[in-house]
Amino acid sequence: PDESTFSALLCACCHGGLVKDGREIFRRMKDEFCIQARTEHYVYMVKLLGMDGELEEAYNLILSLPEPVDCGIWGALLSCCDACGNSELAEIVSQQLFDDTPGKSAYRIMLSKIYAGNGRWDDVQKVRSDMTRDLRKMPGVSWIEASSNQLLERCINS
Repeated sequence: PDESTFSALLCACCHGGLVKDGREIFRRMKDEFCIQARTEHYVYMVKLLGMDGELEEAYNLILSLPEPVDCGIWGALLSCCDACGNSELAEIVSQQLFDDTPGKSAYRIMLSKIYAGNGRWDDVQKVRSDMTRDLRKMPGVSWIEASSNQLLERCINS
């Protein structure tokens, strides 16, 4: 087995909620097969632990990693905080993400949704208002301009 094999196994455990199996696979990957864990392996472990309610263990796993920690790993924990309704840890994780990736609005939006889920409307407004114009998503606009005669002509000629 190689990195990809273990990534697929951890992904399967993550989606199946197989925490015990995921822990064992992760351990064997490092100890038995001497494969160094990569970002995707940590993302799966954080999601596996976090979605099982083991947010503190997932957080400690991230803290044990060498700096800088990939934002995907922090983002996985933020997603778990959202699923578990833990706004306290979400604030800590979000601050780390804001510091590491100040130009990404997705994490600010996630935090505002967590606040909204807890009825913290003042905090929702603060997070949203803190987003500068540069962080806001551009609304998508699309249109097709053609006369009905042009469309009819194309249909007939096709």
